[in-house]
Amino acid sequence: MSNSQTLALRVTQRVQNGGVLLLELRAAEDGELPPFTAGAHIALQLGNGWVRQYSLYNSPMEQHRYCIAVLVTRHSRGGGLWLQEHAHPGTVLSASGPVNHFPLASGDRPLLLLAGGIGITPLLAMAEVCARPFAFHYVGRSETLNVFGSLAHLGVQTHTSIEDSLFSELTPQTAVYLCGSGAFMAAAREALAVQGVADERIFAESFSLAWRESERGFWLEIADDSRRIWVSGQQTMAEALIAAGYDVAISCGVGQCGSCALDMVAGEADHRDSYLTDEQKAAQRRVMPCCSRALSAVLVIDAPE
Repeated sequence: MSNSQTLALRVTQRVQNGGVLLLELRAAEDGELPPFTAGAHIALQLGNGWVRQYSLYNSPMEQHRYCIAVLVTRHSRGGGLWLQEHAHPGTVLSASGPVNHFPLASGDRPLLLLAGGIGITPLLAMAEVCARPFAFHYVGRSETLNVFGSLAHLGVQTHTSIEDSLFSELTPQTAVYLCGSGAFMAAAREALAVQGVADERIFAESFSLAWRESERGFWLEIADDSRRIWVSGQQTMAEALIAAGYDVAISCGVGQCGSCALDMVAGEADHRDSYLTDEQKAAQRRVMPCCSRALSAVLVIDAPE
């Protein structure tokens, strides 16, 4: 975890509806928790050795608890399934302090909060503290939204698809905050472009990694000692390195922040991050182990520091 602060958090409430698990976390020894700002996440260290990031959806004015929402489906890669099985009231989890790569900018520009599915969570925290005009639209299954209870005070409008009514409140000054899956955000950006919204007015966070059922495994080789580590088709490079005893600085977990970057020595990476430029990806000198994979059978890297 990239945040040097490690917290012991106790599960105090648990609610599950369909494929969404809500967890309330408080300090294991009681007392206040480190403050956070809207858009922040914490990284949970799971008992299986994996690290997963979850946005905080409760109001940043609350200093006594963190609330997270976990998507649990048959396609989950371990984090959601582990928490569903193990995170019951009384369970103590290790976590980073709050980190924010998706902050709500200061100013008085009106906002459009546009959420896809479970990507609504950081936007809920933003809406709780937003003091300027905003419109809040949710696209996705009603079951996902219902688990949060009444959101009438936030004015959330629901939709089953991206449609023109999402953009009825747009003005030339509106800033758009966008969060959801990669596919949702790509479609939303395309629709926003049609509406004439420039990229500099869009602030976005990807809420999931593209994960293919046909992923193949590959070998990671540590250049200094020629040690080889197998990365299966159902784990990331970062997870394999952590399991092998290396420290990997995971923060955003989806290839946006660059904190986990490793130097490449040989091989060809399948770059899936949004941090490196196209030129840097083509040079094949750095790789983001939180999300990228290998096109070659073996990827040789310098050991994480």
